[in-house]
Amino acid sequence: NSNFSKISVFANAGGNMRYNKSTILVQATNGGLTTPGFYNISASKDRPSVNNLLFERKVNSVFANASIGYDNTIFIEGSLRNDWSSTLPKSNNSYFYPSISTSIVFTEFLPANNVLSFGKVRGGYAQVGTDLGPYNTSLTYNTGNPYGSTPTQFIPSQLPNADLQPGLTSSYEGGIDLKFFKNRLSMEFTAYQNNSKNQIIPLAVAPTSGYSSALINAGLIQTKGVELHIGATPIIRGDFLWEVDLNLDRSNSKVITLA
Repeated sequence: NSNFSKISVFANAGGNMRYNKSTILVQATNGGLTTPGFYNISASKDRPSVNNLLFERKVNSVFANASIGYDNTIFIEGSLRNDWSSTLPKSNNSYFYPSISTSIVFTEFLPANNVLSFGKVRGGYAQVGTDLGPYNTSLTYNTGNPYGSTPTQFIPSQLPNADLQPGLTSSYEGGIDLKFFKNRLSMEFTAYQNNSKNQIIPLAVAPTSGYSSALINAGLIQTKGVELHIGATPIIRGDFLWEVDLNLDRSNSKVITLA
């Protein structure tokens, strides 16, 4: 974090290792209890239902970001990040996503006046990557109730996908912030577009396949929208303050491509 005359620079970089482990034990009687009031799983009339689950996941990350400002007027910020997730297939478990944004306080270049107190234009681009929960890329078996004295196992109802890719959302945003009459009136306008690619979703399949759904990368979904915020302070009299805020938003989503 340093300053060079009118230029300010802030930068950092680092790494992260996140490990999650979840253990779940569920026990339930089958057919009720043999002895009323004796709440013990061994008192189940029939073989009790027992589930013992273990979920593990790990995400390794490296990242860096920097912010450069000139004379408190022009600002540029950027970031880089790469994640490696254990829940994705080994061939697709790395995903990179950057961001960059800039803003200019253009009123610093204008002569002082009593109408426009502050003005800023801004724009940015960012990406965000996503993975999924553990054990969705390869076939696993669950323990079922025994058939007589024969133990059983069964496959899950959702078909796993060994070729899954990480989801990726790209966002574009631009806007302008204005303040008038010594900040008594303000306006913020933003236009944006989000492109969500390879969203990981369960797709319904014919039950004759042995599964009720299959895990897929969905395609491309695009969202466009605008946001407008208007704020005003009509009255300031001693200890009395009246503020008014108005928010208007419009968003439109469209499926561009499907799997």
